[in-house]
Amino acid sequence: MSRRPGESTQWSLYYQAVQSLPPHRTLLEALDRFDAEPKSSKPRQALDLGAGSGRDSVEILRRGWRVLAVDLSPEGLEELRLRCPEPLRPRLETREISFHEIGFPQCDLINASFSLPFAPKDAVHATWKRIRAALLPGGRFAGHFLGDRDEWATPDASDLTFFNREEARELLRGLEIESFTEKDEKGATAQGAPHHWHVFSVVAKRPSGAPA
Repeated sequence: MSRRPGESTQWSLYYQAVQSLPPHRTLLEALDRFDAEPKSSKPRQALDLGAGSGRDSVEILRRGWRVLAVDLSPEGLEELRLRCPEPLRPRLETREISFHEIGFPQCDLINASFSLPFAPKDAVHATWKRIRAALLPGGRFAGHFLGDRDEWATPDASDLTFFNREEARELLRGLEIESFTEKDEKGATAQGAPHHWHVFSVVAKRPSGAPA
């Protein structure tokens, strides 16, 4: 079985493995959809949950947004600050804290690229409620959920959360689903270890005037 980041491998090795990768496709799709809408009169606010070394945060900043990047890893956040171009830094705020504990600001975009699954199910459900409550009307969520056929979905994986397809869709009830794709195939982890992935990739929008 492939090992997940934070178990026996070091997060620093994980960040080294992904630092040259492009932003996640879900994030790019969400940003492109915002770019196709009427331009906002003030910088939009994004929350990047589990920001790591910033492969997504930097792209959000590059598009003119303000970003609150949250992660438990000081190494990841330090890498983010180093890789962030100087002109963009005034719009970046970083916090070294679990996103299950932080107070969520009202946001136009909440990004959670492969971060929500790395917590017990009760914590994920509580965080998801806070995500929905923090999304402004017209705001978007972009991120991933691990599926129940993922290689890591074993009986002893109580520190991770997995959903079947129906459960993942139910989480999005009341939101406008703009993209929902499922990957269920053999692949590899960021460090190159063989891994069977079952992942739901999501972009969803809170309709204007709709309750959270």
